[in-house]
Amino acid sequence: MNAKAFAVAPPDVVLVTGGTGFLGQWVVKLLLDRGYTVRATVRDLKNTPRYEFLYTVSAGADKASGRLSFHQCELASEAGWDDAVRDCRAVVHVAGTINLDATDARKDLIEPALMGVRNIFGAVTRAGTVKRIVVTSSFAAVSDDFAEFASHTYDANDWNTKSSETFNAYAYSKTLEEKACWEYVRHSNDLSLTTICPGSILGPALNDDMGYVNRETVFRFLKGGVPTLLDLNLSLCDVRDCAAAHVAALESVDSIDKRYICTHDAVPLKDIVDCLGAMSPRFKRRMPARKLPTRVVLWWVRFFISRGTFQNLKSTLGKRPGFNLVKERAEIAMELRPWEETVRDTAQWLIDHGLVKS
Repeated sequence: MNAKAFAVAPPDVVLVTGGTGFLGQWVVKLLLDRGYTVRATVRDLKNTPRYEFLYTVSAGADKASGRLSFHQCELASEAGWDDAVRDCRAVVHVAGTINLDATDARKDLIEPALMGVRNIFGAVTRAGTVKRIVVTSSFAAVSDDFAEFASHTYDANDWNTKSSETFNAYAYSKTLEEKACWEYVRHSNDLSLTTICPGSILGPALNDDMGYVNRETVFRFLKGGVPTLLDLNLSLCDVRDCAAAHVAALESVDSIDKRYICTHDAVPLKDIVDCLGAMSPRFKRRMPARKLPTRVVLWWVRFFISRGTFQNLKSTLGKRPGFNLVKERAEIAMELRPWEETVRDTAQWLIDHGLVKS
């Protein structure tokens, strides 16, 4: 039997990095629902409102149960990781930084990402008990060769080969981060890795903080004032489906040493706007109806957005990638709910939390 063919199952102890974040909190909930003992990393244990809500997300996993605990760790520091990893059977590494506006790609994106990999995998090696690691990567690590979007259907064998420190630096950092994870595992005889590469993650949060990046597209349209409709297509992934893919990968021996894409085929922004407008007459009145030519949009927005965001926008306008998810459905039973449900649930969360009025 392959030494790496190790199945994780309840009540094993699983560490979730970034466990209070938008995706991490759903991973924590699903693991608790399935009977695991979960440790979640937080940046500051003194900031209890930031994480204590997780005691309420799963029946039988309150503070008294002892099935959920928190450890203070930073990706950029070695402190705390040995204690967090000790006696764990698995790690789900979700923590990361989304920053399209970084002014120093190496300092702000690449070095923190690689340092996090070194600190986590170093602690895993020293602990000696961890058998499975699931890492949240990104579709940005699969490709940003947007020129081929119209002619190529992507699968998990594709890698981003075009990004650099000076072009789409965020995508470059995600690619280097994932490759660093695979390099660590390549030298291990008994540690297996699975990576999940999601598109843009939307859906409801379990607390009152969805995060700026995750909510911003839907939020801007619901608030009104978006002057024009861009020829843009978004690869959407529901946060609940993405979390389920992480847990399924953790439990499946078929997923060992594999990577998976987790996203719908790209959805035109016009379709998303129509979906939001159908939720209420007020929303419909707020949706932009005019579409400007791409060249006009690019000339105008370059004065208002960062260089990194402009590069990403310029590369993606008018491009619509497709994805082959046959392997994902067969090996981790990945099923994606309709994107319309994800968009509506994101909007409803914003309404329920008083950020927009319907």
